[in-house]
Amino acid sequence: MIGQRTIYASQGVIKLMVKTFWGLPPGGVISPTMWALVADSLLKWLSKQGIYTQGFADDGTVLIIGAFLSTLCEIMQRVLHGIEKWCDERQLSVNPSKTELILFTRKLKIEGFQSITFYGKILAHLAIKLSI
Repeated sequence: MIGQRTIYASQGVIKLMVKTFWGLPPGGVISPTMWALVADSLLKWLSKQGIYTQGFADDGTVLIIGAFLSTLCEIMQRVLHGIEKWCDERQLSVNPSKTELILFTRKLKIEGFQSITFYGKILAHLAIKLSI
């Protein structure tokens, strides 16, 4: 982690100066390497829990497959709580507003969907119906 640094921003006559106490600068040379090290640790932890995950650039994906939507929702909620706990133990966080939930299904009627929360926010979901 990088120690205290100052970030400057301006828009017209408004100028802002913010001091940060930890984190990595966006676009910094070391940022991708550090993210990869942290993400690799999380992806390995999830894999040990029996969850299929994939990381790419600075994003991660969790994939859960099953027949019953209510069961899938319960599993996903437990996984997200586990990610929150894992991050909290390492003083990390994930932005829930950048987290998406996508349901792929062949069913015409979607039944059993339960709201899923991440860091206290209900995740919006998108259902994609496949015709295969």
